[in-house]
Amino acid sequence: MRRAAGCAALLICTATPSAAQLSVTHLLSAQAGERLYLQPRDRVAVYSQLTAAYRQDAWSVGVRHEMERTSDDSPLEGRSAAYDAVTQRWAEWREEASLLRVGHFETILGNGLVHRSFELPGVIYDESGTRTRYAASRDVDGVLAETAAGPLAVRAFAGAPTDGTVSPASEAQGALRRAGVLQGGQAELRMPRTLRAGLTFTRFSFGDAPDLHLGSAFAAADLAAATGLAGVAVPATFEYAQRGAGFGDGFSLRRGDDTPHAMYASLGVLWRAWSLVAELKDYRGFRLGTNDPPAAVREHSWGLLNRNTHLLDAEGEEGVLVELSGPLGPW
Repeated sequence: MRRAAGCAALLICTATPSAAQLSVTHLLSAQAGERLYLQPRDRVAVYSQLTAAYRQDAWSVGVRHEMERTSDDSPLEGRSAAYDAVTQRWAEWREEASLLRVGHFETILGNGLVHRSFELPGVIYDESGTRTRYAASRDVDGVLAETAAGPLAVRAFAGAPTDGTVSPASEAQGALRRAGVLQGGQAELRMPRTLRAGLTFTRFSFGDAPDLHLGSAFAAADLAAATGLAGVAVPATFEYAQRGAGFGDGFSLRRGDDTPHAMYASLGVLWRAWSLVAELKDYRGFRLGTNDPPAAVREHSWGLLNRNTHLLDAEGEEGVLVELSGPLGPW
C-alpha cells in the first residue's frame, strides 16, 4: 500500500494540464430580389460557411464547409450556382519557433512581391459567371514548415495554389480552381538593433509549360534604433524581385520594360502623434495570381479625397506616396 500511495503522489506532482479548445463559426448570407434582363426575374440565394477547429496543446485540426442554394438552380442548363463542398481542411503542429501545417494554409514571403496567400474573414466573393458566392480566400493546399534558430528564420512550402477567382460551383462543372504546383521558401537573418535581411524564391510548375522562377532580396530596419536615436522611430524596408529562367540568375536591379520585376521601398518617421511616410513602387510583368505586392495607395474613407478603391495592376504600375499626419489640438 505504501508503494501504491507513493506512485500516485508522483503521478499527481508531475502531471501537467492539457489545454483544449473547440471553436465553431458560421456565416450565413441570404439574398432576395429582382434582376434586370435575366430570367427568372425573381431570385433567392442562401450562402452558408461553417468552420470548425479543435486545438489541444501544440496540435490543431480544422475543416471548412461551404454551401449555396438558389431558387433558379438548373443543372440541366449548365448554369447552376448550387454546390455543397468541403473547401478547407488542415492539421497543424506549433511549438515555440517551429510550425508544421498540412492542408490549406496562407503565408507570405518578404513584402508579398513574390508570394502572398491570404484570406479576408467575413468577406464573400461573387462569381459573375455562375452568380455563385464563396469565401474570399486565396490559399495553398499542401505543406508549410517554419522554424527559427538563433538569428536565422526559415520558411518553406509546396502545394497547389488558387488565385481566388474560381468558385466551388465552377469547379464542379469542370473549371480548374487549383492548377499546377507552387514551391517557395524564405531565409531571413534577424540581426541586433532591429536589422533584418533575407532572400525569397518560388517555382511554379504547370504541365508541360516551362517552370516559372521568381526570386527577391529584402532588408528592413528601424534606422533610429540602429543608430541609437531615442524618442523617434524611422522604419524602413526595401525589396527587389525579378523573374527569370532560374533562381541562380542573380539580381541586377534592372527596371526596364523588357525585364519582369517588382521593387518596393518605404520610409517612415514617427514622432509622438506625428508621422511622415513615403512609399515607392515599380512593378512590371508581376501580375502572377499568387503574389500581392503593396498597393502604395492611400484608400480614404472620405469621398472628397478618394472615392474609388484602387485596384493594383502589377503587370505595369509605378507610383510614389507621401503622407503626413498629426494631431489637431485638444479638440
